[in-house]
Amino acid sequence: MNGWSWLARWAPSSLSRREQLMAATTVAAVIVFLGLLLDVPSAKRVKALEAERSSVETEIGALKNELNRLTELKGQGIGTEGQAESLTSKDARFSVLMRDLTTTAGRIGVDVLAIRPNATTSGGVTTLAVELKAPFRILGSYLEALEQSGWAWTVKDFHVQSDPERVSFVSARFRLSTPLVSNGAP
Repeated sequence: MNGWSWLARWAPSSLSRREQLMAATTVAAVIVFLGLLLDVPSAKRVKALEAERSSVETEIGALKNELNRLTELKGQGIGTEGQAESLTSKDARFSVLMRDLTTTAGRIGVDVLAIRPNATTSGGVTTLAVELKAPFRILGSYLEALEQSGWAWTVKDFHVQSDPERVSFVSARFRLSTPLVSNGAP
């Protein structure tokens, strides 16, 4: 025979059932091994993932510190209606305003999708575009809580529509305007 005679000995028809099974198992093992070998991440990719993990851990640590600081401030009563009057900076009052909007929503069970500040007029009136989802009956409770919050609100362009994703929910879009006054203090 010629130089390819060894191949004829390994042809599947000339092998016994046991030899065919061993050959198939060997081929499958080689394929799996090569697949795992090719799937091993490169050293560069591992270093990049480690750097990303390290930066995320640093960011989480900073966020935890900020959360602890805010928790301490809340425990001291900062951000309550009486203390909001003592804030002198408009930025600080704006932060209190945003926090009041979101905490009221969370307390009542309203999903806030977005609160976007629009322009501040020359009279210091700030307008916020608000988008939220809630059951219709809870939406009224949220608006009532906003009314009783101590801020001087003006609601404009109020739009409500049913939410196609959840039957009992509605989506609401409206604008809130306030001169950044809490309980009458500018």
